[in-house]
Amino acid sequence: ATAGTNTTQVATTEFVKAAADTKLPLAGGTLTGLLTGTDVTLSGGVYLGGTGAANKLDDYESGTFTPATTCMTIGDITSARYTKVGNLVTIQVYLESISAGNGNAASFTGLPFAALVGGWSTGALSHSSSNTVVTNPYVRVQAGAAVAELKKDGDTIMVGTEMDGSFLVWTVSYFTL
Repeated sequence: ATAGTNTTQVATTEFVKAAADTKLPLAGGTLTGLLTGTDVTLSGGVYLGGTGAANKLDDYESGTFTPATTCMTIGDITSARYTKVGNLVTIQVYLESISAGNGNAASFTGLPFAALVGGWSTGALSHSSSNTVVTNPYVRVQAGAAVAELKKDGDTIMVGTEMDGSFLVWTVSYFTL
């Protein structure tokens, strides 16, 4: 291809060549995405593996969020990131300098999206604790809410007094509306 142009294969043997930032007319419609170098911007979504509604990807987002809690003291939010593809959200959180809190349920609010009603999800949890031993810890996103709870053996809620150490790391994926 010539410098400053993009070549797009439309069918197995047909190619369209256009200058960058040009709309391309195609048989049966128009490719209205903006072509810039190796990036393609689409509006309205893209169908992957078929043309049915279940094959349409129309939402992608990634960013950061600020988890909040009232059951323990967090010295530093090292990382709190999310990625949303369609209606699936994955969050990763790394907190440092955790100080033991009160006897209330260990939970975090401020998740970037509420979970689907009836859509409880569990994820991995790792933490250091200098005052208690917690077996089989995990994180669970509450159905219908933007809240993550810290759990342990037998689906028992962890409490703020069990959180006293250098770090708390968790990741979980859940479905949203």
